[in-house]
Amino acid sequence: MIWKLKVCVQSFEGHDSFVYFHSIGMDRKTPNHKSLDSILFDIEALEAEVLHIEARLEQAGPGSRTELQQALQQLRSTITTAHIRYNEAHNSQLPLFQLPNEVLGVIFRLAQRNSWFDTLRENPGIDTQVRISHVCKHWRDISLSLLPLWSVFRYRNVKSLKHCIPLRRLEIYLERSKDYPLDLWFNLFLDGTFDNARASVESSSWPQILKLLALILPHIHRIRELHITAPDGKINDFLSHLQKASAPALEFLTIVGEKKRELFKGSNWSPNIFLGGAPRLKYLRSDDAQFSRPPLQSIVQLRLEQRAQFIRGSPAFSLSLLEEILTLPHLEILSMCGHFLRIEPAVLAQARPKIEARKLTHLRCDGYLSLLPQYILSHVEAPVLETITFSSFNFSKTSPAGPPVNDFPSLHTLVLIGYTLLLGQNLDTDYAELTRLPWLLDLMAVTHRIKKLFLMNEAKCGAPEFMYAVTAALSTVAASRLTRSPLKSWADNLEEIVLDIPSIELNLDHYLQLTQGLPKLSVAKMNRMCMNKLDETRGSERWERMARVKAVEGFGLGGDHLGRPIIPVGWVPGPEWIEGDLDPLASILPLNLD
Repeated sequence: MIWKLKVCVQSFEGHDSFVYFHSIGMDRKTPNHKSLDSILFDIEALEAEVLHIEARLEQAGPGSRTELQQALQQLRSTITTAHIRYNEAHNSQLPLFQLPNEVLGVIFRLAQRNSWFDTLRENPGIDTQVRISHVCKHWRDISLSLLPLWSVFRYRNVKSLKHCIPLRRLEIYLERSKDYPLDLWFNLFLDGTFDNARASVESSSWPQILKLLALILPHIHRIRELHITAPDGKINDFLSHLQKASAPALEFLTIVGEKKRELFKGSNWSPNIFLGGAPRLKYLRSDDAQFSRPPLQSIVQLRLEQRAQFIRGSPAFSLSLLEEILTLPHLEILSMCGHFLRIEPAVLAQARPKIEARKLTHLRCDGYLSLLPQYILSHVEAPVLETITFSSFNFSKTSPAGPPVNDFPSLHTLVLIGYTLLLGQNLDTDYAELTRLPWLLDLMAVTHRIKKLFLMNEAKCGAPEFMYAVTAALSTVAASRLTRSPLKSWADNLEEIVLDIPSIELNLDHYLQLTQGLPKLSVAKMNRMCMNKLDETRGSERWERMARVKAVEGFGLGGDHLGRPIIPVGWVPGPEWIEGDLDPLASILPLNLD
């Protein structure tokens, strides 16, 4: 049997460029110096001898049968060994088997990594590294010696496999990985669904599932990644063991729970796990479940996110805690999404010192029930901030307390998604009212340096009205150029716009006016249905007036026409190679409508 391994070789940043092997002392010479034909000839001769002995055995008397049976057993064993030698000799001549062990090791790791994406939400099967280790002796020797292959363990609670909790598999992986850093992922919700919290803990397999977590406790010192998604309060016994623990190797941590959540509490962070220290921790995803606050001194990527449908408690989010988070010394990527982070209108008018986020590079936050986006715009200075993503930015509920004073000098991308456009606005109002839309001119002024703008919204959420409002605002800015106090806006630098709205809400006249109000615009992208609607104007006067936009590109579920992702870099914080939990913003994104 000839085994084949389909491998997609690609680079993966963030990983070491070399592979660790445990010493196996392999002899890379051909197992047998005879030619393949010679080995086959020997096998055929042995098989002929077997037939001969079997024929003699049928006619042998009781006294000689034992001796013939022993000879027959020895011959069959010799044939098995000869077949093994033939297979090894055959394999050793294949080009793939001429590769150095280190190259094969890299291929094996890439095959392992790529398999995670294919099986992320499918029922888990046999791990790729296990399949590789059963191809042939040579591959098994290499795979068993390749410690990184056995340092990754992923478990998802699947109903069809509830009686097959992989305790022994985890024990073997922990043993085979020796002292190599561990990457561990546990989704303990039944079938990975948050609505199944009660069914998860009432399952007969739940005690065995908890034993999985208990197995990793002696190895906390070498865990590099730990991602746990579990029903609230049901793994507190495990998490309580982490309170005073030291995690010198920990770099990535996820602890998230159910949809129901209390409001974010406390006037400061107050760590409650890994109090013994986690000096390398650079990524944290948390929804503030109990026992989910490690020390943050070394954090680079912070995701405070939850999918709450119901929040208990009065609306409050400590500004001192927000300032503590924004001023973390190494923070580069910050995502704050969920109803547990609320800022009320009165807070915006409070005079407070500016918060300086010195290293913040990518920011996204949610404003569905909060004025967090507006507070950040008016109170935070971020000299190296490159991208901002606002979900549910409320343009109409409040007015700015005063003229904008911030200016993000490094900002190049702004994303407005979800119910961001006219939340609470009467969409049947006179269009003249839209020219006085609060916050729009201020948002334009603060983000006037952007070169790329994303406008993404669902049906009946005011896309045509917002486009008109933007056009009116651009006209207001243009008129101010003739005064002593000219206003700043997106017209200053904007080169590319990405438009993802239902095609029925693409008002071509508003789109035409928008493109005319952005003199540096050179690229426009939109989903295919909007693209088809725009194509209907080709050859018309309106099309000719829009023709200075050099490229109008459609995109679909897979990205643009070159397969590049539509969403900007700031949307995917975190170690994608193992952290497979759904991004909470994904449920509200109207991305890539066809």
